[in-house]
Amino acid sequence: KDGEIVGRTTMRAWSKASGLKVPKGYEGHHVIEVKVPKGWTTAKWSKSTGARQIHYATVDGHKVELAEAAATSRGDDGRHVLPIDRLKFNAKEDVRDRSFDKTIGTDARDDGPWKKGATATTGVSLRRWLEADTLDEPGMKLFASENCAGPARANEQDRLAPGCCLARCTVANFGGDLRITFGGTTQAEANRAAGVMAIACALDHLKGKLDDSPIFCRLSDELKEAARKARAGEPWMDQNLDRYLVRVLSEREQAALDQYQEKCRRLGRTPRIGKTPVAPSEKSWDDANKREGRGRHSLVMRELRAADGAATVKLYRGGVRGLVVAPPGQRMDQWHFCICNDVELHRKDPDLVTDVDKYWSAALELSKSGSRDALACFNEVAFEAGLDIRLLEAADVRPESGTTFTPDQIALIRKYYGFHSFGKARKTTRKCLLYCTHTAAIAGGREPHCYTAFASDDYAAACLHLRYMVSDYTWGLGVQLRRARLRATRTSGSAPTIVIDAEARAVGVTTDMIEAGVRAGRVLGERRARDVLEDLAELD
Repeated sequence: KDGEIVGRTTMRAWSKASGLKVPKGYEGHHVIEVKVPKGWTTAKWSKSTGARQIHYATVDGHKVELAEAAATSRGDDGRHVLPIDRLKFNAKEDVRDRSFDKTIGTDARDDGPWKKGATATTGVSLRRWLEADTLDEPGMKLFASENCAGPARANEQDRLAPGCCLARCTVANFGGDLRITFGGTTQAEANRAAGVMAIACALDHLKGKLDDSPIFCRLSDELKEAARKARAGEPWMDQNLDRYLVRVLSEREQAALDQYQEKCRRLGRTPRIGKTPVAPSEKSWDDANKREGRGRHSLVMRELRAADGAATVKLYRGGVRGLVVAPPGQRMDQWHFCICNDVELHRKDPDLVTDVDKYWSAALELSKSGSRDALACFNEVAFEAGLDIRLLEAADVRPESGTTFTPDQIALIRKYYGFHSFGKARKTTRKCLLYCTHTAAIAGGREPHCYTAFASDDYAAACLHLRYMVSDYTWGLGVQLRRARLRATRTSGSAPTIVIDAEARAVGVTTDMIEAGVRAGRVLGERRARDVLEDLAELD
């Protein structure tokens, strides 16, 4: 129920639980109350929405804005719970008292479709865009991002993580709330999020129900949903602002972090958590962004993360130091493991590019008999030449003792790692090769999201090259076969046959596909036929 008190404690108890000092201007006996935010329909935890954000609390009878949003957790009974140590308060002189903001929400009958309020915070400058005869929504969003997005609070700016940007909405909703901060990897991204929030807050000042307003009804679905959330007292988008900020640790948390980092140092592992955390998309499988369908495969990502962790431990116990098993493209020191990318290979060692070309040519030669595919032959040639060890050494992977890996250590590494292809069903070209764990290759072959989580650029380039090669070979061999059949018909010769060479076989070209090329060539022009063959290759 809106406004119901769900938590009550004192500043002294909060300070003891969080390990932080009582903020300046407050006393230990001051009472802290947390109320149900407006618009909450249920207290039950939902996997689809996840954690909810608390932005305000009542301290000593006054409504104050928290220094940072406090996220709820899932309790044992399946409901939202909020540990009190997640509440963070500003010093009292930095806090705006919200208990006297109700003058903003005074209705009036002389302001047209708008409720009367304080003009400095209600987004009056946006009303001319909203009331215009012809709605220019892109222009309005651009105007809002430039004029209704201001700098974040000082305590947030001081903790800004490297490579991140912040912007704060300067327009309040009818209740005087929601002037909150949004983050982004670029300033334009943060400003846009704050601008949309400003438009939503301005729409909350419309009289009556939103659905009854002609101003509201002609907006896009994005702005309609944002306005509904603003009227419910919620941000228009769910975001974890902590991902853009350097977290300030309590004494207890700092002690635990120091202990963890010391243990990682003894074991020779790279800590996953540091004093300056990187963006979540750089951490692990299940922290990858959930766009393009990756959210449906988060369980697979977590299983792969567990497999990577187990492999890292096994390799460490086997005497391999400095190797953190990770998804393709996740670690910067392992970018050259995507050996299809000549730029990264050349950056590590210029000789690697020419050697990979040489090993691939040798693998094609071995696969001519057709008894083994080109990928298996490449593994044999590359392992014999020690290409995998050179790649590991370029990533500063080393044996526990000595300067060279023992045969047992090499066998252990190859138990987990090998050369694979971005293509499905072991289809490959020189531009599709990568060095990764067998587990990641199996998962990536079944579901490309396992590759695109961190190596989307290399994966896209490899797939485009593979499609081109299939189309080129299918068209070329189809043209040869069609002309050979015409020649045999006119000269009464024997029926021709076309030999599929090793490289064409490696990319997946079959006699059925060549026959399709012959049929396409009869009725279509070359350009259209190539498009058809590329579509056929993608479906295959």
